[in-house]
Amino acid sequence: MAEKRRDRPAASNTSFRQSEGAQVTADVLADRDSRLGSVLEALQEARDDAARLAQEVERLEHVKSDFIAVASHELTEPMSVIRLYCDMLASGVYGELAEDAREALDVISSAVARMASIVSNLTDVASFEHGVATLSAEEVDLDALTRGCAEEHARTASARGITVECSHAPCSVRVRGDAVRLRQALDNLVGNAVKYSYDAGSVQIELSAQGGDAVIRVIDEGQGMPRAGREAVFEPFRRLDHGDGRQVPGIGLGLSVAEHIVVAHGGRIDIEHSAPGEGSAFAIRLPLIDSDAGTLPGDHR
Repeated sequence: MAEKRRDRPAASNTSFRQSEGAQVTADVLADRDSRLGSVLEALQEARDDAARLAQEVERLEHVKSDFIAVASHELTEPMSVIRLYCDMLASGVYGELAEDAREALDVISSAVARMASIVSNLTDVASFEHGVATLSAEEVDLDALTRGCAEEHARTASARGITVECSHAPCSVRVRGDAVRLRQALDNLVGNAVKYSYDAGSVQIELSAQGGDAVIRVIDEGQGMPRAGREAVFEPFRRLDHGDGRQVPGIGLGLSVAEHIVVAHGGRIDIEHSAPGEGSAFAIRLPLIDSDAGTLPGDHR
C-alpha cells in the first residue's frame, strides 16, 4: 500500500507571516512609546508651569502682605493727627463752633473712626499673615463677653430699628485666650450681621457649650448669601454680591480678621446656614477651658 504523503506548509510563507506579525507588533509598541513620551513631556511641562505659578502666587502674597503692613503703618500717624484735632475742635479749644461747623466736624469724626477701623483691620491682617500677632492667654468668661458685645451693638443698631439680643447657657462658659481679641472677632461678626440686616430686623447672639467646645452663634435675618463661593467671605478683600442692589460699606476685612483670631485660639468659624433672603448663621467654636485643647497653640504655661 502506498503511504499517503502529508503536505507541509511552505517554510517561506510561515517565516513571512511571523516576520510580518513581529513588524506590526514593533510598530504598535513604537507608536505607544511615542505617545507615552509625548504625554510624559506634556506632564513635565504642566508641572513646571504649576511650579512657576506657585512661586509667582507666593511672591504676590508676600508683596500684598508687605503693602498692607506698610500702608497701615503709614496711615496710622496722619489718622491720629486728624483725630486729635477733631477732639480739640469739639472741646472748644479753638473757640465755640457754629451749629453747621459742629455738624461738619461730626461728619469728619465719623469718617475718621471708619478709617481708623479699616487701618486697624489692615494692621491685624498683616500681623497674622506675617506670624507676628501676639495673644495673651487668660481665663475668659464668654457670658460677660457676649453680653457686653450685644449691649454695645444694640445701641448703634437701634438707629435702624434693629434689635440685638443675647441668650446664654445655663452654666458658666469659659475659654483660655485673649479677651480683647476674642471680643474683636465677635464684634466683627455681629457688626457684619447688623450691617447686612434689613431695617427693623433682629440679630441673635447665642452662647452654649457643646461637648468640649464653647459655641457662639450669630444669627441674623438679613440678606443672606448664595451657597456658591460663600466660603470666600473669609478671604481678605473678598465681598459677595448679595443680589439686592444695596450698597453696604466696607472693604472685606472683618471676617478675615475674625477667622485669624479664632483659628489662633485653636478654634474655627462655621457658616451654619445662609441663603438669599433668609439671613445667615455663623458659629464661633472654641475649646472649653477644661478640655484638653483649652490652651492656645504654643502656650505651655
